[in-house]
Amino acid sequence: MKRKIAAALLFAGLLLLLAGLTWYDRALMQLAPAAGQPDSVAQAPADAEGEKLARSCAYCHGRDGNPNSPLYPRLAGQTEVYLRQQMLAYSSGRRQNAVMSPLAQRYSAAQIDTLSRYFATRVPRKNRGLRRVEAIAARGEELVSRAACAGCHGPDLAGSGEYPRLAWQSDRYLYEQLKAFRDGERDSRDDLMKAPVAGLSDSELEAIAHYLATF
Repeated sequence: MKRKIAAALLFAGLLLLLAGLTWYDRALMQLAPAAGQPDSVAQAPADAEGEKLARSCAYCHGRDGNPNSPLYPRLAGQTEVYLRQQMLAYSSGRRQNAVMSPLAQRYSAAQIDTLSRYFATRVPRKNRGLRRVEAIAARGEELVSRAACAGCHGPDLAGSGEYPRLAWQSDRYLYEQLKAFRDGERDSRDDLMKAPVAGLSDSELEAIAHYLATF
């Protein structure tokens, strides 16, 4: 009789243990990130109005702000403040571009806010088809470190506030903008970009652009 009671108690204990393990496994599955999903970068749901406004940008910059051509800047993941500042600069005429100036003038301040927020919440992609040349990238990294670019653009060069994201930007676009800063063809807030690029050769600017594009 005692053996039967002991066996029954043992069986009941095993059932409780199995039930507890099953609950624990389910809890872990709920807490763990889904397979293949990054746990550090998540794309926010697209704003319907922002997505609608972004259609006029798609030909050059891509629907999600990731262009297919190195001639155009990557807007995805760019800081919202910087995007707003540049759109307003185009709209006011402070920054001139044959395409962007008239386009920006079509938007109201509220629409510019919506567009800036939309592209800032898109996930940037690495440059496809761009092969990293280590010797050039190393030279670019040295120049970026010497100029202390991380002081404004962040340790991962992903931008901060009014300072734009540089990492994964198009190499050709970066080169053209750095050259414009050096040659005085583009201004920056308080001329902050003049000193870092002053005296740099075209090949050095290309090295910086290559490093940032393949960061």
